[in-house]
Amino acid sequence: MYELQAVALIERDTNNDILWVWSYPTVEDPIRELVMGRCTLDKDDDNVEYCFCHYQQTWYYLSNFKCDNNPNLPKVTMSCLVLLTKDFNPEKYQHFSALLWHSYSNSGSPTDILTPYLSVYTKGSCPDPTGDETFAVKSFDVRVAYIACPLRDVVQMFGIESIYIYTALLLKKRVAVYAPVVQDVLKVTRSLPLFVWHRQNWNVVFPHVELNEMELADLTSHGTYVAGFTDATIEARTELYDLFVNGMMTRHCVCIWWSVSIVPANAISVAPHAKESFVLGKLHKDIAMHLMECVEDASMNDQKVIKELSMKTRELIGNLRGLSDEADGSLTLDNLREKKFAPSLETFLYNLASAEGLTQL
Repeated sequence: MYELQAVALIERDTNNDILWVWSYPTVEDPIRELVMGRCTLDKDDDNVEYCFCHYQQTWYYLSNFKCDNNPNLPKVTMSCLVLLTKDFNPEKYQHFSALLWHSYSNSGSPTDILTPYLSVYTKGSCPDPTGDETFAVKSFDVRVAYIACPLRDVVQMFGIESIYIYTALLLKKRVAVYAPVVQDVLKVTRSLPLFVWHRQNWNVVFPHVELNEMELADLTSHGTYVAGFTDATIEARTELYDLFVNGMMTRHCVCIWWSVSIVPANAISVAPHAKESFVLGKLHKDIAMHLMECVEDASMNDQKVIKELSMKTRELIGNLRGLSDEADGSLTLDNLREKKFAPSLETFLYNLASAEGLTQL
């Protein structure tokens, strides 16, 4: 059994009615409501060809297809094929959605989706009707999905202030990303876990969240997350985040404590309640400057940039373990106080130890 949970079809007919027409197996009403709100079949000028979201430990992949002049679907103008899965892999499921759509559009019968769907569900592969090849789950390495949107792009976007994002991810804080365009917010949110490659955990990503009670209840049940929003009012909802990342790219010159850099206007801000966790010092400066040097080095591809940052992180965590006087390698606040670090560095190191599970309960 592979990671598939359900497949569904939503359609807009010639009367502009949008209907949930079929699913296998049955999808519960709250999930239907969430998916119907994402499919954008009612927006001709703002139709999103492909998007994905994360809710209650399930990933939702939505692919929109035009049906104009299809004799097998004479009363349908556009369809949305939806996949519900347990895993993050947008490229894999975009490919699989296109395959399923091809089977459906050639007959007009939703049941023709079942044969390839069940084949992948049970065996992990199925014939690809769009060519002579076979679609195989094993061909889509999740690590390729992780690096599909380059870390370099994010660092270049936010410049030296990227250190705030690194700090937030390292300390398992809550990050809210805003961009008015869905594709932009998807790209940025899925990139951010690259800052903490040693964890390789993309389940903290909630790439597109609506500010409604149902989705926020699920989001806030998690202690740490990277959540994407297209509603600008998220910035005022400081109770939902520790760090706010604004994808609106009006660039200007700003000054961080050690340098002047060109970064987006109001790109990154810390929520008032979280400021103590984001007091940055020499340690952060050294990491930030090294990261910028790597990004600006044309001889380094994105994988090398990720590796360099990961090595810095592992070195930091290794040094942190070395501060322990305990037999099990755990750290206490007293261990750190004995070293007489500056208060801000002491706070950062203890929060990092907690995030890495190194503190005593």
